[in-house]
Amino acid sequence: MALAAGLALAGVAPAAAAPLSDACPARLAVKQSVVDDTPGWTSMSRQESYPFTRVSLYAGKPGDGARLVPTFENRGATGLRDGWKLPKLAAGYWVACEYGNTTAAVARKLDDDNDFCQANYDPRFTTLVVKHWVCLAWTPSKPSPAARAGSAAIRATGSTHRTPPAQAAQPMPGASQ
Repeated sequence: MALAAGLALAGVAPAAAAPLSDACPARLAVKQSVVDDTPGWTSMSRQESYPFTRVSLYAGKPGDGARLVPTFENRGATGLRDGWKLPKLAAGYWVACEYGNTTAAVARKLDDDNDFCQANYDPRFTTLVVKHWVCLAWTPSKPSPAARAGSAAIRATGSTHRTPPAQAAQPMPGASQ
């Protein structure tokens, strides 16, 4: 909600495509096994469930495409926030859900309309653990005629507050002349 409110104040409105938000499975069942036996040692395989920890974004399919560095990063009292601006790309973008203590992950292609993703991390952890993430399509909204007029007045005067001239010329009631 804070993301939507912040972007709305910036004159940006969500497009028609539905956002992809917090869609990663909370846990991922993984079976890990030793590839090559080590002489003198007994191999042990494990099957466990690992918790979701973070998202990564890729330009193209993971394995084929490049892992993206966030466009911006903000750190505050509520934790770290990463954001990615996603300009149009023929191969599209993919989001990968990553899990703690394993290299196993799941990924899916984002809708071609998505042009922005954000991940908010939980400040209670020393490693990155996502508490909320979203990918969506944003389009600039056109300001209303009243907003355009207000912006023109601010540009003309350099002030966000204007007293109408008729009021400025009148003395205050009870003021001595």
